[in-house]
Amino acid sequence: MHRLLISLVTIFILGSAPAQVLPPLGPEYLQRDRLQLSGDSLRFCVVNDNMLADYHRDLATELAATQLLSAEIINVDPPRPSEPLDYRLQLTEPQLYYLLANECEVFMGMALSSSLNRWEWLLVSQPYHLSRSVFVTTDPDLQQWTDLPLDEQIGTRIQTSADIQLVTYLNTLPESERWRRVPYYNNLIALEQLLAGQTAVSLLWEPAVVRFEADNPDAPQLHRLPASPLSIITLGLGLGFRSQDTFIQTALDTGLRELEELGILSELAEKHSLPGLPLD
Repeated sequence: MHRLLISLVTIFILGSAPAQVLPPLGPEYLQRDRLQLSGDSLRFCVVNDNMLADYHRDLATELAATQLLSAEIINVDPPRPSEPLDYRLQLTEPQLYYLLANECEVFMGMALSSSLNRWEWLLVSQPYHLSRSVFVTTDPDLQQWTDLPLDEQIGTRIQTSADIQLVTYLNTLPESERWRRVPYYNNLIALEQLLAGQTAVSLLWEPAVVRFEADNPDAPQLHRLPASPLSIITLGLGLGFRSQDTFIQTALDTGLRELEELGILSELAEKHSLPGLPLD
């Protein structure tokens, strides 16, 4: 049902030119009312094919319970499938707005960054999970990624904060002292190429590495390397709301603090093999 819904919305918004640049949402969108909360449930949109979908369904259930409500999970199939082993939401701003205006009060899995500030209609929660990007290698003798011979290659997941930080660092080095960076469009391909010997080290989202290891127990062992001289590169995940729903944002921020204090956030992360960093 929701695959059809999103497809129709996409056609309506984008027309026959999918590559066009979308204009900002106008006031007629921002002022539109939607269905109000009803009954004893709270609706959570979860991207169905995202790596974190099962984790988000469980988290939504626990969050709703903090408000003495049940969670109604709205499973969303995006018009473009999610990349494997990834956290990204393959939705445009109008598609996300449409879902929050018509299908759910809460959107799970927002990657928190300052770039979201440009969407005036969007509110986000405090983070409920922090993770990091790590350098990984199959070479057990390599102690620092900077010890890598210059003729070796470094793989990255393109267009992440970790990738940007690596590019920035490499550009500070003399050209003759730079490693070649090989960008990939998803973590799975980057890991497969690492195991195939096409790269010697990869800089990737750690939960993707952990999931890959669990799915491939017979693969060569992956060794983590310190990020230095780069800083630890973190990703915060949070909830998305429309700006009209400040009371829901406030209530669920309180709920997240309760779940953290009770240790439930940690339990859910452990249940879903989701490595993380302390929220404080």
